[in-house]
Formats: sequence, C-alpha cells, structure tokens
Amino acid sequence: MADYTTNYNLKKPASTDFYNVADFNGNADIIDTALNSKLEKDLSNISGGAVPVANGGTGATTASGARDNLGLGMNTVPTFAAFELISEFPLIDFHYNNTSDDYNVRIINDANNTLNINAYSGNVELKINNQHVYNSSDFNHNNLFKPLSNASSVDLLDYILNLGYGKTGWFMATDCTNTPNSTNWWLVSVIYNSGSEIFALASAGGYCYSIHRWGSSWNGGWQKISASDSGNCFVASSEPSKAQNGDLWAW
Repeated sequence: MADYTTNYNLKKPASTDFYNVADFNGNADIIDTALNSKLEKDLSNISGGAVPVANGGTGATTASGARDNLGLGMNTVPTFAAFELISEFPLIDFHYNNTSDDYNVRIINDANNTLNINAYSGNVELKINNQHVYNSSDFNHNNLFKPLSNASSVDLLDYILNLGYGKTGWFMATDCTNTPNSTNWWLVSVIYNSGSEIFALASAGGYCYSIHRWGSSWNGGWQKISASDSGNCFVASSEPSKAQNGDLWAW
C-alpha cells in the first residue's frame, strides 16, 4: 500500500504495487507547483518587497532607504553612532583631490597615548575654523626650547615677520638686532599676526615693551609700556636652563 511524504504529500508506492505513470506525473505536478510558489515569493522580496536586516537584507526597497536602515546616511557621508579603530597602529588616511599616493594626510595612533598627524610629503598645517594653529615647520621643539639660529646675526623683527600670516608664539632671545636692547634675555610674545598687522610684546629687566606693525613698516620701534611690578607684563627673570648666550629660541 502506498505511503505519502510529510511536507508535500508525494505518493510513495509500496514495493508490491505495480508501476503507475499517473503516480509519477502527480508527484511531478506537486513539486512543480511548490517550487514555482517559492520562486515567485523570493522574486517578490527582491524586486518589490523588503528583506529585513535580520534576514540578511536592508529592510528597504531603495538605495537611500537601505543606507538609512544600515546607519550609513547619505551615499558620500556615512553616519555612525560611534566609530572605533582597533589594530596595532589605528589610522585614518585622507586622499585630498583623489591623490593616488598612499595618503595626503594621515592621523595615526602609533604609540600609547600618542596621536600623530603626518603629511605624505611636505609639512602638516593644523587649522581650527580656518584659523592657523600650527605648522610642522613653525617650531622645532627640544626640551621645550630649541635654538633656531645665532641671535647676533638675526633681526628679531624680520624673523617674526617671516613667520608668515597667522604665526604667533613665544620666543626668547638676547643679542638680537631689533630687540629693546641686548642687555637681557627677552621673553617675546607675538600676540597677533594677520600678515599686514603684527603686534608683539617683550619683557625683561623689569620692563615691558610693545611693538606694532601695520602694512609695510614697524611703527615707532619698541615702546616701554609698564613696569614689571604693575602686574601687566611677563618678565624673564633669568636665562633658560638649556640656553646658550647668543641663540634665538622658540617655544
């Protein structure tokens, strides 16, 4: 006596039954109907329906909807709730103007508690809100201070001017030309530098001086503005421990 399969009710003749072509054809019709129904359902999911993310889909029927459902946002601006890099040396490479170099600028965590910004070639410039903050060619640090050149051959104001637009910072100098005088170590602060306008302060020997440049010339030379005991100026009371007399130092 014939038996039947559990899922599709296909007829399974017993070994003692005579072969019947109708049994074979009936089973073939059942299989054909079942396969066609499943195929139509799958095609509907692909072309018109939405396959849930949990089932390996995007849960959407359009590219923009798929990016949103996967948390990627716009096509060129992926959006993530958090972003973690995990490797021996985590890094992000930037390819400005589609450069084919290994990178244009790289941000890399190449040591514990250290984040480096490197350029593939040349110097890295750091800006915040389009304002210059730092260029790797600005200053060379070594134990906080670094000698840049022999001060006796340096015009301090020319040196400040040649720093360029937006370059500000602290310097220490003695025996330079164009300092208030060569008697003391001078602590010099370039407060403002817009290229055409520069304002700097210098202090030593108990006094503060200021100098201002507007356009093509420094106006009036160094002007004494206050005594040190007024609390309105910075005074370098002694030479820096790493300094050698006659050097211009930048911090």
